Amino acid sequence: MKFVWASHKLINAAWTESGETNYDYVILFNSLTELCAQMGKRNLLDQVQILGLAAHGGEFHGGRIQLDSDLTVESIGGFDTEFRLLQRYLTRSAILTFYACAAGYGEAGSALLRGISSRLPGRLVIGFSVWGVTSPYGASHPGIMGYNRQPNCTTSEGLLSPGNEFAKWARDGQIIRLPSAEQS
Repeated sequence: MKFVWASHKLINAAWTESGETNYDYVILFNSLTELCAQMGKRNLLDQVQILGLAAHGGEFHGGRIQLDSDLTVESIGGFDTEFRLLQRYLTRSAILTFYACAAGYGEAGSALLRGISSRLPGRLVIGFSVWGVTSPYGASHPGIMGYNRQPNCTTSEGLLSPGNEFAKWARDGQIIRLPSAEQS
């Protein structure tokens, strides 16, 4: 099983210079189709167990991932072909984590994660309820650069990870784990 870090070209968070990372591959991409082509060149059909996808997210609300065009609950149908293609590279129990500011924040984030997970059956889809910065060597939300100005947004110190208090999980069209701030 392979671990892939994929960084959208708009943020260029690939940091491909030598350094310790838990990922087997670091890929820079513009669209999900291009990402799949890059994984195809690496012979990763049905081999990606963990895909960390870094992109810009929501500016003032959650539920948006900025790719070649914005991925939102309203636009998700336009990504169906790309999700079918992406599914070919992900193992049946893969984890797809969107390291995109507030991709999982609020009801908009929940709706987006439910929509993506329904298109990738069996896979765990994760988004975060905070704004932050990220790299394949670690993802953090330090509450800097004005990111903590958002209403009802929790700030934190330390690394973001799929298991931490800011992660929202979806599988098969259902939210299966809420961030701690949304559990009350």
